[in-house]
Amino acid sequence: MLDNDDAANASDGAGASGTAGTSSAAGATSTTGGATSNTCRVSADCPQLSGICAENVCSSGKCERVASPEGSSKHPHQPADCLDDVCDGTGGIKSVPDTANIPSSTNPCAALYCDVTGISYFRALPLRTSCGLNSSPRFCDGFGNCVSCTSSEDCDPSELCSQAHECVPE
Repeated sequence: MLDNDDAANASDGAGASGTAGTSSAAGATSTTGGATSNTCRVSADCPQLSGICAENVCSSGKCERVASPEGSSKHPHQPADCLDDVCDGTGGIKSVPDTANIPSSTNPCAALYCDVTGISYFRALPLRTSCGLNSSPRFCDGFGNCVSCTSSEDCDPSELCSQAHECVPE
């Protein structure tokens, strides 16, 4: 609710702060340079913002937009892509490298990692790491490929491991 000074200023187009604007007794609004602030008693009286990196708070009877600190994270970034969404300090969001936001790998012989610049890369799992089902054992070749064999020891006694890493008859 407006006090007497506010009501007087509202009739001549100036708000309580002496700036041009409009006012009404039910949720007075003062506009300064395109920014709108509503009168309030508590922060719950202020309109909710749609962004996650700023909020409206009640300060000295006026709703003011307050940006979250730069670098604060309000929610997990999706999808996993070596980046994280953080607040930019002005109410917006920016993406920054995140070495813990690792994409999942569909390759059973490669482990994915994120570097400090936000780029993903893979490292081949060691030679002979198991990559198949129990019914058909397969092994990593040390270069990121899942193969039937890496040596003839992986084949039946009557087979050899070919250059294509397949067990073939002797």
